[in-house]
Amino acid sequence: MTLAGEQRLRFVLREGRNRQIRRMCDLVDLTVTDLYRLRIGPLRLGDLQEGRWRVLTADERRALLASNSTTAPDPPALRP
Repeated sequence: MTLAGEQRLRFVLREGRNRQIRRMCDLVDLTVTDLYRLRIGPLRLGDLQEGRWRVLTADERRALLASNSTTAPDPPALRP
């Protein structure tokens, strides 16, 4: 967490849980009025409006798959 302005905090999560930021802030008596996501993994959201989506480019898909494969644990081995 870093201070990003007089009334703003910046959180960087590697893995988010349900309502994690709101729960952390609640523990120290801070009120969350708005959350804004800047990126998901290597994908920057830019000016994508809330509730909107777009098709990934081939490069974005490769980057997302590559970043996921380096951070995800290996799946358990299957037993014959």
